[in-house]
Amino acid sequence: MIDTLTQPVKQLNKSGTSKILESDFQQIDRTFALQKQNQFKLGHTTVVQRIAKLKRLKSAVLDHRPELKESMKLDFAKHPSEVDLSEIYAITSEIKHTCRHLHQWMSGKSVSTPLALLGSSSKIHYEPKGVVLIISPWNFPISLTLGPLVSAIAAGNAVMIKPSEHTPHTAVVIQKIIEEIFHESEVALFQGAESTSTHLLSLPFNHIYFTGSSAVGKIVMKAASKHLASVTLEL
Repeated sequence: MIDTLTQPVKQLNKSGTSKILESDFQQIDRTFALQKQNQFKLGHTTVVQRIAKLKRLKSAVLDHRPELKESMKLDFAKHPSEVDLSEIYAITSEIKHTCRHLHQWMSGKSVSTPLALLGSSSKIHYEPKGVVLIISPWNFPISLTLGPLVSAIAAGNAVMIKPSEHTPHTAVVIQKIIEEIFHESEVALFQGAESTSTHLLSLPFNHIYFTGSSAVGKIVMKAASKHLASVTLEL
């Protein structure tokens, strides 16, 4: 098991150190363009289609459960039982909860109409953001990567993910899961450190989800403001 997990990291890291190589910026730009083209198609997917995607993700996480446990052990000696409780179970539970309530969440909501518009009716209609960026941390690299992904898929968004470079073995397994069940025009993951994050933040995402320090959160929010992108900051 260890050999199968360390080999991809060695391929990413030709110098032999623990640092992951930055992703190719042209590939990032190409994938972003694909997702922008595909965002409206994803936005019109039905509740049945979105639930099917979430169930595939749940199955893939459970199928790769032994690899995820081993990768967390290699990255920072996290006990397998803790991985089950705080990482695997957290994601499978969130997917179950989302699938159970998604039809209700996607339904429109009728609201009162102002007197000035008497004779008409008013309704809240929920729409996807578009293309979403998720930048996840090292301490809970599975649940804080796939958790936001569950919400983004449920809402009908395209997603680009940048996992922490400090948990390289886990990031490789998560990338394997993503590439097995999603086309890059829907969900794509890019490895890297500061340069990759900086390049991703230069792109006009519709929403950015970031978990990390307040100092970096300010950088994320500043980058998002240039494109009037909404943000979710867990600092």
